[in-house]
Amino acid sequence: MADRGVMVLTSDERDRYRASLDECVEWHHATKVRKMATAPMRPARAKLAAAAYKMLGGYVVEATARTFWGREMLVALPELVSCQIYSYGYFEADVAAFMLIAVKESMCVFDVGAHFGFFTLLAADLVGSGGEVHAFEPTPRTFAWLARNVSELPHVEVNRRAVWSRQTGLMFRDYGLVKAAFNSHFGARDGSVDSRQSEFSVRATTLEAYSQAMNRLPDFIKIDAESAELEVLHGLGERILRHQPLIALEVGDVAGLADVQPSRQAVEYLISHGYKCYECKSGHFRSHVPAEQYSYGNLFFVPISSRVVDELTDR
Repeated sequence: MADRGVMVLTSDERDRYRASLDECVEWHHATKVRKMATAPMRPARAKLAAAAYKMLGGYVVEATARTFWGREMLVALPELVSCQIYSYGYFEADVAAFMLIAVKESMCVFDVGAHFGFFTLLAADLVGSGGEVHAFEPTPRTFAWLARNVSELPHVEVNRRAVWSRQTGLMFRDYGLVKAAFNSHFGARDGSVDSRQSEFSVRATTLEAYSQAMNRLPDFIKIDAESAELEVLHGLGERILRHQPLIALEVGDVAGLADVQPSRQAVEYLISHGYKCYECKSGHFRSHVPAEQYSYGNLFFVPISSRVVDELTDR
């Protein structure tokens, strides 16, 4: 693969990458006519891979995707996240936009729920060789793809562990490589996921224990833990909470999942520890008022005294 070295982004480059991200989002939502006229092959190949997967009984295509900031990564078509990155160069534009603002050179980043490594790679390039990225992905098959994508980045540490409120053993559900984004201790957030699954045991750590063992405090944490976000937050510990890292948090309430607390509790937990909450609408960040119930999405938490507050409100 090309482009595997460490990329250090200047302020001007960050602005260019934000413009590139906006262009990718715009093209993703463009009309079919425009897509066919400009760059028809990548979305078409992703759709063909999905059709082949159904016809051939589980055939997965390995492909190389180019991200919006120019890095290459391995993806598995027709896996959901992979298809979007392969076709359009991005996934979860709000998280990517927040990282372009918040993650600075030489920071330490914790990526909880790293999947194949899209945000791990973005963080690695934003912090540069003077920073560190610690990625957590518990599912063995998903972890293998993550490890391949970051294998030539010495400042990235990958951990095949779950993150939880205490150090323990957990049982996880694995819905297969194509549904890897929904693997979870609790069950899939997407009701359309096939009920067929395998289960595996995994060791879970807390971010507090991991931080102490590595002797590193995170400056930025991305949490996408498939309904376990509150458990992850309860494992931060006082040392990390006093440090007040910037946090990107997935939210989403799902009926019928046992023992899952509503996302509002996670939101209120961080607000009670001195954070201001933001949402991203149409590419712009604005203050968020906690809701009673949440559909799938992401929220962003910034310490009230942080300079990032001004950078977000300037957007």
